[in-house]
Amino acid sequence: MTLLLPGWHRTQFLRRIAAAALVLLALLLFLSPKSTISVATTSRAIPAGQHLSAADISWRNFPAELIPAEAIQKDKHAESLSAPDIIGATILSATTAGEIITSARLLNESTAAELLGSPDATLVPVTLLNKQIANTLRHGDTVSVVTSATDGSALIIAAGARVVAVQEGATLLLALAATEANQVAAAALNSPLTITITQR
Repeated sequence: MTLLLPGWHRTQFLRRIAAAALVLLALLLFLSPKSTISVATTSRAIPAGQHLSAADISWRNFPAELIPAEAIQKDKHAESLSAPDIIGATILSATTAGEIITSARLLNESTAAELLGSPDATLVPVTLLNKQIANTLRHGDTVSVVTSATDGSALIIAAGARVVAVQEGATLLLALAATEANQVAAAALNSPLTITITQR
């Protein structure tokens, strides 16, 4: 019967058939089950430098193609919120509620080496004399650590340090080369320290 229709009518008929087939295909794709993965997300806004607690984390399912490669996946990391690589981990930069937590946002054993680009980099805590400065710092800032010389002048004891996290009490966690880290730790025992920001 279709073949007996005039050319224009036959073309319109075939177009309608094709359109209906596309709609049906789209509907089937929409209704078909999608592969999802359970990942850790923030249940609230979390400031930089804070240690994650169970209350900070929610597990949510996302389509596999939308999940970052470094996302903390439940199947890969833990079956419960007691996973040591999540609970107690330090957030390096502030988050908003609902963000997917990635390993790059958490302090780990390679953080110092990645920031400095040096395998011998290490972490050292520094409590600042001027606590207001801590509020201006963020993860990744480059700073110099400064103390007072015997004549009262400023003395730089470490340059090129990278801010890893700002913690409570104006304490910074800095990434430094091993030699400079030892110098900073020794200086902190005898005199107050401050920093100057050299690059953001």
